Amino acid sequence: MSSIIAPAKRVNLVPAGIAGGIIGGVLIHAFLLSISGFHVAILYQWIASNLVGKAAFGSTAYVGLGLLLHFLVAAAWGVIYALVAQCGRPALVNRPLPSGLLFGLVVLVVMQAVQVAFHTYVAPSQNWAQYALLVAAHLVFFGLPVALYVSAAARKAVAS
Repeated sequence: MSSIIAPAKRVNLVPAGIAGGIIGGVLIHAFLLSISGFHVAILYQWIASNLVGKAAFGSTAYVGLGLLLHFLVAAAWGVIYALVAQCGRPALVNRPLPSGLLFGLVVLVVMQAVQVAFHTYVAPSQNWAQYALLVAAHLVFFGLPVALYVSAAARKAVAS
């Protein structure tokens, strides 16, 4: 199987990673909000609380911070995927389906590890079906869109 990213033509995938991360950020939150019943403000206050602590729940002023953090982190993950793809891992571009699903799992595990390290981790619900939906959300609604977008951008850049 030939590689999409040939050594003769270097492709800058960072912009695609940023866009893919933002798209994934929109999709994962749309999915999670649609199944959780949480109010949007509570979700973004929780995200802000990872940076500022419990004070985030005391004021809706932290909703904007949570929204900003969510999309900065999503874009950063997209850039990480793009950089790894363009630095010698063509399978991430050539096989976006398995790569994206695995990437979504890596994102979930690393994000939860960071939350544990900063003492902001919230244990999964005792309802394993809800936790399975959280895992599926990261695989299908974040990892996969990032991989598909970066792959499409690489194919387009190589074709032009």
